Order: sequence, then structure tokens, then C-alpha cells
Amino acid sequence: DDESESSSQHNDADPDPARFSTSQNSRRVLINLLGYWEEPVNRADKSWNASISDILRFRRALTFMDDAFPFGEAFGPAGTREQVVASATAVYRRLLKLTPGNEKVSCEFYDMLALEDDGETVNNSKWKALRKLFRPDANNEISLLNFVQSCDSMYKKLRYFRANVGNASVIDHALESIVDGAFSFAVMLVLLSVMRVNPWPLLVSLSTLLVSISFAVGSSASKWFEGMLLVAARRPFDLGDRIYMTDPSLIISDGLWYCWFVEDINLFHTTVRYAGTNEVATINNGSVANMRIINGARSPNAMVWFQFPYRANLMEDGNLEKVKEALEGYARDNPRNWHSFSYFRVDEVHPHLEKLVVTIGMQHRSSWQDLVTILEAKAACMCWLMEYSRQLGVMYDELPKRDLLYYAGSLKEGGVRKHRFQLHDPSNITKAKPPILGGGGGGAIPPLTYSESQSDSVVEKPLDSSLSADAKFLEQLKHSQGR
Repeated sequence: DDESESSSQHNDADPDPARFSTSQNSRRVLINLLGYWEEPVNRADKSWNASISDILRFRRALTFMDDAFPFGEAFGPAGTREQVVASATAVYRRLLKLTPGNEKVSCEFYDMLALEDDGETVNNSKWKALRKLFRPDANNEISLLNFVQSCDSMYKKLRYFRANVGNASVIDHALESIVDGAFSFAVMLVLLSVMRVNPWPLLVSLSTLLVSISFAVGSSASKWFEGMLLVAARRPFDLGDRIYMTDPSLIISDGLWYCWFVEDINLFHTTVRYAGTNEVATINNGSVANMRIINGARSPNAMVWFQFPYRANLMEDGNLEKVKEALEGYARDNPRNWHSFSYFRVDEVHPHLEKLVVTIGMQHRSSWQDLVTILEAKAACMCWLMEYSRQLGVMYDELPKRDLLYYAGSLKEGGVRKHRFQLHDPSNITKAKPPILGGGGGGAIPPLTYSESQSDSVVEKPLDSSLSADAKFLEQLKHSQGR
């Protein structure tokens, strides 16, 4: 995605821009037909040995995070969130002066910020990182709100990273204390052996007491050790992560709708806050060591799916391809929210209802950590799809009943031609005078009944002529309700 955007920004080298655009569109179509795929991570490419220089640079970077200007003096003070919002607004005003007369900032400033020291070469890595952070809209522009949101998200990541580093230092210090205690005990035994003092009789005498204690606290000690390994070795979550814990034997989970935010972590317990009610709870690390822990912050590019009911005419006149193309266009027109359109498939077919249940999949740009943003984008997409499907005439409506009474006219001979949802179509109704109810001896138009057994044929059902108009109407109403 970023590579195609980068190449489209620098297409002046191609002698034929029209041919270049055609090749780009063809490649995008082929990629969509092949399906989305991510490159696997090769752990052998990562360096596991940090040099002293790397450690010193990391510590220096941490000092910059504690500074009042973590984003540089050109950006302005960013020690608090209020300062970040004020500085981001001021920077946006300055960028807006580069394009006078525009209400939004053009994202051409990426090239200016990604220049190397020579002032001519553009650093592609920096360019992609800027575009990923300040994601523009379909017109390659970014509004003030989106610009401030991008700066605010970066500030949150910065603060959470600094807090996680500090929390990791506390956990490492606690582990160091445990290891130091075990090491001191081993050194003491060695020193006693060197001094020709045999400590084993004392230890054997205490073995009976140790065995009884082990039976009393064995299960607790086992959970304590499992919880310590969970935090020290696995580290399935960090501070601020949105997590969801469930039984690993369950195939389907309830998802991140019932989730918790991590408030504090230590070797023995974890403090979490329920996202729905802000209730704070403390969980023993050993009790969650054997559970399936879903981490929203480590689940990028959330896959969102939902189901929509359609009429049977979705498979006619190329309506299926029209809806697919419309969804692809919707994803391209909303690049800040959607990464791509994934799939559109028919999962259920109900012939007797003339109904198709379609599952639609869209890939969001955010991780499941931003659950509210994802749900809002999903709701907007569903509302847009409902309106588009209604305009296309494929949105499913409840079919009319098999037994119907028409008071505004007579059903034409032959009834429905193709689909039963067309039964109420005006072209199937013959105009007639409206029924006369509640006055004089004039009778209402005899109702027409339609039933499945009559194969869309029309049969007039006469009423007793001796009844008054009101009585006729009541009898018609009883017929319509099946009484």
C-alpha cells in the first residue's frame, strides 16, 4: 500500500504518465484478485546482541522523552497533552501558509520533511513513516482535527513506552533480588564447605519441616512461579494495553467488547480496569497464566466483518460486481480508516424467502486497541452500504404475506412475474375507486386474495351482499387476519 503510494508520488521519471497510471491500476486489480497477504517476520534478521553503543543511545533517547520538547523545538512544548494540542495547532497553521487559500494542508510537506542532509534526496523510510503517521484523505490533504489526532496518538505512544520502560526496570529489579538471594545462599554453602563446616545435617533436620510446608503451600507456590514466568518471560501485555482473557479451550470468544486496560504490572499481580464501567480489579498472575490472552495493541490492521441481507436479484444484471466495486471505492475514499476491502461472499441462501445473506469483510488501519474508532468506522460503512443497496434496488425487505387483501385496486391477471417482493409493485395493481366505508348502502370493492397454492393467480372472494358496508369491512379484516 505504501509502496504504491510512494511510486505514485514520484511518477515523473516515467516517459508516459498515462501508461504508468494504467500499469498501476492493473497491478492493483491483480493484487485485489490474489487477496491480501503479509510477509512473514524472519527472526533471524533481527539482532539479539545489543552493543554498549546501542545501550547508550537508548538511554539518551529516554532522556529526550523526559524533556519538555520531545518532538523538537520547532514543534514546540509537548510536556503535557494540552501542550501537544496547542503546539500541533500552531504547526498546522504554519503549514497552512504554504498553500494560501486552502482550508486543509496538502501532504506535499512529506517530501520537505523527508529530505536528506544534501537537500535533494528523499529518504523513503522517513517518507513512509510520515505518511503512516499523518494519513491523508482521498485528496492527499489532512484536516486540522486529523493532524492533531495524529500528534496526540504519537504522544500517547511515547508516554506509554516511557512508562513501560520504567515498569520493566522495576520488574527486573525484583527478579534481580530473587536471583541475588539464591546466589547468596549457594555462596554461603560453598563457604561453609571451605571452612570444613558440614551444613547438610542441619538441612536434613529441616527437611521434615520443609516437606510439610511444601504440601501446605505447594499449589500456591506453583501458581506464584507460573505468574512470575508469565511476567518475566512471556510478557503478553504492557501498560495501557487493551486485553481480553478467555478459556483457551473455547473456539470462539466474545472478542474485545468485554475487555480490560492494564493499569499496573508486577511479579505477583496485575491491576486492570474494565473498559465498560471503569471498575478496577487486581488479578493474580498465576490465575491468568493458563488463559488465552488477546492483546488488542498487538493485533494490528483489525479485520472487521458484518452480514447484510439482500434480495435474490443481487445475482442479476451485474449487481454483485457493482456492490463489490462500490465497497472498494469506499475504502479508497476513506484511507484514514480503511486499509482495504477484503471480501464479499454469499454465506446463506433462503430460496423460499428470496433472501441472500452476504458477509462483508473490511480491513481497518488501526489495531484493536482503538476499538471505539473501529466500531464508529464500521457503523459508518454499514449505513453507507445500506443506502447504496437501497438505491441499487437489492436491499432486502420483508416479503408480503401469501394471503393479501387489496382495497386500493385489483391485482392484474398473472400477478407476480419474477420475484415475490414485486407483488406490491404499482405495475401489478389495476386502478380502481377507493372503498366506501361507513356510509349508506354503497359496498366496498371486493377484496382479492392471493395464496401460495394459487400460483400467483387472482381469485375474487365475494362477500355476503346483505351486510352493510361497515360489516363488510369487518369481515374483510377478519379474512386478512386469518380468523
